[in-house]
Amino acid sequence: MNIVFRVNASSQVGSGHLYRCIQVARSLNNKDKVYFICENLNKKLKDLIKINKIKLFILKKLPTSDYENTDYEATKNIIKKIKGKINLLVIDSYLLGIKWEKKIRSSVDKILVIDDLNRRHDCDFYLNQNLSTSKTLDKKLKKNTLKFIGLKYCIIKFRPEEKKRKVKKPYQIKKILIFMGGSDKSNLTYKILKILNENFFLKFKIKIIVGIDNKNYSLIKEFSKKRKNTKVYYNQKSLKNHILDSDIAISSGGTFIWECLFFGLPTLILNQSQNQVNNSKALYKKKAIKLYTNKLNDFKKMKEFLKQNLIKNNFVVPTKIFNLLDSKGVSRIIEKIKS
Repeated sequence: MNIVFRVNASSQVGSGHLYRCIQVARSLNNKDKVYFICENLNKKLKDLIKINKIKLFILKKLPTSDYENTDYEATKNIIKKIKGKINLLVIDSYLLGIKWEKKIRSSVDKILVIDDLNRRHDCDFYLNQNLSTSKTLDKKLKKNTLKFIGLKYCIIKFRPEEKKRKVKKPYQIKKILIFMGGSDKSNLTYKILKILNENFFLKFKIKIIVGIDNKNYSLIKEFSKKRKNTKVYYNQKSLKNHILDSDIAISSGGTFIWECLFFGLPTLILNQSQNQVNNSKALYKKKAIKLYTNKLNDFKKMKEFLKQNLIKNNFVVPTKIFNLLDSKGVSRIIEKIKS
């Protein structure tokens, strides 16, 4: 099969979309030919795609005024350069919608849309791995669209046999893991680090993961030197060992949350993007996470939220959620698409 992914990653949209598409691509058969079409990426993300032996096509920076039409023309022209029919186009972008999909349909055989926003789509396959799917979703998709909904189809890069942590009862917190996504556009890592540098929080050991598109890495690294028991790691290939070596995580509501839940790590969530809110609220209602709901620039309330939830580990990942995340989601999707 010829399979094309249309996906972006940047300091504004984050890198979660790209990482989950790479995970899907890595799970495909070796006989499948895979191509990524992206807007300009930084060198490290380009290298990541090349390491995974994926052919990359780069779109020039597109104007925001007529983005979808311009993107369609640019993407169509690249598709024409690929030998053979495109059997599957995978779209993972909040900037592209149903109008774009209808136009591109004549250039491809089937379309898979990965979306977290419950929008209208013209696609053959639809994936939304979140709990917050819309009750009116059926009306937003074609009748014959095959839907992959919920945690059963969650894209997780770990294998089932790696799931070593068991859901624990509440216990005293000693080690905190902080990761605010690939870009951390709100600079929350630095803000949280400043709070945890106050006397009350100095008893905790902290591991900070800085993402590949985080522009404040130097600032974070320099400030961390002022605090004992604080280590900073940049652009980690895997977060498994960091998760297993932590008692609780502090993160945004992006794709990292699934890794924490997979290993049963209790997590405090501070959403940085509007598209993260609905899923975080749904997880909070299921008591799978603790959710900060005040403004990100309210230093006082953020401090109280952290203080309240770090005194002790007063919640655990529900067993039902923990068991649903079996890391077989991608293989389930691929099996049904190719059947």
